Amino acid sequence: MYSASAILLNRFQEGIIRSKQINKDIMSTKTNLEDPSSIQKFLRLKEVYVKTLEELIYNGKEYIQLSTDEDEQIRTAIDLDKYESILRRIV
Repeated sequence: MYSASAILLNRFQEGIIRSKQINKDIMSTKTNLEDPSSIQKFLRLKEVYVKTLEELIYNGKEYIQLSTDEDEQIRTAIDLDKYESILRRIV
């Protein structure tokens, strides 16, 4: 059975992977914003990206509070700072 901190770390890491994929999709959609359907897709992807980042940040903060692994806490805090910065820029 997994501990709560291990589950949160897995969710955090999964959020990073999802956010990278969504960002990649946003960038590919962004190149074709002349088409109205592309604009809608871009706006929807941005909305999903923001929600994914919020969830990722929540899971990262919860992990840091519960974890006893200092090295992993530091790595998570560094990643967390990066994603908080991204979220501040796009919202």
